[in-house]
Amino acid sequence: MKIIVMGTGGVGGYFGARLANAGYDVSFIARGEHLKAIKNNGLKIISELGDMIIHPAKASDNPADFEIADIVLFCVKSYDTESSSNLIKPIVGQNTAVIPFLNGIGHIEIMQKILGKNSVIGGVAAISALISEPAVIQHNSAMQMLKFGEFNNIISPRIKAFQEACEKSGINNNIPENIECDIWQKIIMICTLAGANCITRLP
Repeated sequence: MKIIVMGTGGVGGYFGARLANAGYDVSFIARGEHLKAIKNNGLKIISELGDMIIHPAKASDNPADFEIADIVLFCVKSYDTESSSNLIKPIVGQNTAVIPFLNGIGHIEIMQKILGKNSVIGGVAAISALISEPAVIQHNSAMQMLKFGEFNNIISPRIKAFQEACEKSGINNNIPENIECDIWQKIIMICTLAGANCITRLP
């Protein structure tokens, strides 16, 4: 299974490293000093579940440097959805599953328009992680979960294959009966809590 992580931040970096550590063929898309450090030093994960380092790590700022992917973990900021979707077009084949682990729902329609409805499936990530310094991802708790599923709620071969990869990589995961419900549940949680969190003016 060929996996490409589009956006090697807290979410993409952590889960991509987990998959790579289990022996899967994972490539990382990053930029700037973060990319440079990954190429030189590998990608390091600091976690109470166990530290790891992926070195050497296959990394680039251009998805076209890699072959067609089986799975793309789409982990960019929502405002980069359109530009990032266009960037990954060369690595999205007929059976590629692009799984956006973003907050909100507006990105899904944009991605489907650019990449095709069959290519984009639903995803929800639950993790507290961030880039603490270039090439270092700090995982802040034991929580780490991915939910994913086809929008028609059929458990397809590509969904089962990715679930198997998650299981072998030690990633908590779930295929919901209806992925859209889980996406909306996260939106509701964020809408009710994020505003209150911001009012505190705390990091």
